[in-house]
Amino acid sequence: MGASTGLEYSSLAWGDYDNDGRLDLAVSGYDGTHKRLIIYHNDGGNNFSMAQEPMGANTGLQDGSLAWGDYDNDGRLDLAVSGSGTAGNRLIIYHNNGGNNFSLAKEPMGVNTGLYYSSLAWGDYDNDGRLDLAVSGTDGTHNRLIIFHNDGGNNFSVAKEPMGASTGLEYSSLAWGDLRQRRPIGLGGERV
Repeated sequence: MGASTGLEYSSLAWGDYDNDGRLDLAVSGYDGTHKRLIIYHNDGGNNFSMAQEPMGANTGLQDGSLAWGDYDNDGRLDLAVSGSGTAGNRLIIYHNNGGNNFSLAKEPMGVNTGLYYSSLAWGDYDNDGRLDLAVSGTDGTHNRLIIFHNDGGNNFSVAKEPMGASTGLEYSSLAWGDLRQRRPIGLGGERV
């Protein structure tokens, strides 16, 4: 973005979206003039180039969250984003088409509808081999906590609102885990 330039009310997430062995970066936030959503490609040698602005030039979200996950099992990381945009609150899943190209796959809460002051996390809660999506935040009227089931084919349906309909948390954080697991897992994923 340039020296002494950046974003506020922002979120970022690392992920190797092109499988070249180098972590790329997605960022969203407010640059003082525009809300932004930018995907940067890691070119190596401490160099990053703008790969795409999926919502369009100088367009994006603030007060939200980003999470990489391969929801369609095609071997390429896709991107879920949430936050407040110029067209309203948004929850968007972008499909990684390859070649630095991302396209809008689904807006699980509906077009131009979503959450801000939000958090996102991918996880396969039902072990069907497809990543599901948990999201928390506010829709402007209600705080929400929603688990979306990945039905396949770019389709996501509300599986559960664990705290009750139109009830949840804002300014929160989400993480998946198996609390019934009998033995703890070490940092490298091995059972201890």
